[in-house]
Amino acid sequence: MAKRPSRKPWSATEVVEGFILRARRIVSHSLLVEKRELMGNIASGKWTVMVTEHLKSGEATYELKADFPPEESIESLTARVRPVIESGEPIYYEKVLSALAELVPPEKWNESLEPIDWWRSWWDSVAKRTDDAQAYLVINAAGSATDTAMMYRWLYSDTIHADQLNEAMNSAGVDERFRAACTVLARVCSRVEDMLFAISFLVEEGLLTVRPEAFSREVVVSDPNVRNTVQAYASSDLTGDIPTDLSELDPEIWQPMHKAVREAGLAPNPCPMGKPSTRSPLIRFAK
Repeated sequence: MAKRPSRKPWSATEVVEGFILRARRIVSHSLLVEKRELMGNIASGKWTVMVTEHLKSGEATYELKADFPPEESIESLTARVRPVIESGEPIYYEKVLSALAELVPPEKWNESLEPIDWWRSWWDSVAKRTDDAQAYLVINAAGSATDTAMMYRWLYSDTIHADQLNEAMNSAGVDERFRAACTVLARVCSRVEDMLFAISFLVEEGLLTVRPEAFSREVVVSDPNVRNTVQAYASSDLTGDIPTDLSELDPEIWQPMHKAVREAGLAPNPCPMGKPSTRSPLIRFAK
């Protein structure tokens, strides 16, 4: 297996700018834009208990209800969040906080926002990898599993990697691991959004300097399709170099695409109106 190329150490400013770009990508995810109420309910741990009581017998039944997004939507959100919660990444949240502490004097930070140590604790409570429960745990015959631990097992056993599960995690089932992942990730996203707001505030107040493009550069694909007007040329010589200057093309080798494919008999010739050609429009480039 090929080794991952070593990374040049990032400066404190580069770490903060990298976080800004990633945070903007995270908060642009459809779940956080179009399903904010749902994600807010998940982050806060909102569950509904429906109680049905038989008035004569006094017997009662309880139904626990909670809504979650489709798993594939959470998987795509996880891909955007992962660099913030992985300690090996340059924009891991602890590194971002350390960079901010280096760039913004404590007295200036404390005048405008909560102390940096508060932010560390605030982040640790949801993003630090631990086996401690954030909101709940599942107990079964094989043992117990906390929501935080199940989140990372869903991440590394069900989604990104294929790590083995211990008996308690396996008994919990993929549904339970997924739901736990939803709750933890929703809280992490809330932290990301608030930290992005805090950094924006520091920049606006002149307490932090970053390149303007960190806030203006496009971070998500707005249009996956291609509809551009271009110059197109074709060649039957597959051994030559690709030209870098279209103003000096050798006409013996390179021809406008429509002429080249027509001469090769690979594209239909113009046909009289009302009589469409039946020749294949398939375009190929070969000797």
